[in-house]
Amino acid sequence: MVVVVLVVARAMALQEVLVQAAVAVPAVAVMAFTIRHYVMGFIHMNTLGTMTMLLLAYAVLHNWCDTRRAVVRIALGLVITGIIGSELLLFGQGTAFWAGWGLIPGHYWHLVIASSLIPLGTGMLLVQALVRFRSSSVRSGPAQAIVGAD
Repeated sequence: MVVVVLVVARAMALQEVLVQAAVAVPAVAVMAFTIRHYVMGFIHMNTLGTMTMLLLAYAVLHNWCDTRRAVVRIALGLVITGIIGSELLLFGQGTAFWAGWGLIPGHYWHLVIASSLIPLGTGMLLVQALVRFRSSSVRSGPAQAIVGAD
């Protein structure tokens, strides 16, 4: 799971650089700033895609998330699937508008479903962290758990 999180984080960072390089071409820049889904997708890619994935990679590498537990792996999978799915939907719809195909049927419902995976996975990670914190504070006392003697 560590490898998956790192690969997705690096892929999002690379995608961000490629999009920024493509926007240097004037025709692409006009298209990128006139199609709203491209603008949303780019902002989404910067905030959720790159930053969130790098923070998750950092958390996994520093063992803040116990990836041996199935719940944590499922939660990380939900977050990753939600981010990638919503990115694909945003850029796909932007491309459909650019090509003149119009709105993809059910696009906004698909976007709601894909995006809802992100808070669901995040909530699962937070609950798992709370359970882990409580179990470590019961074993070693609250002050020891806050300091992080694990």
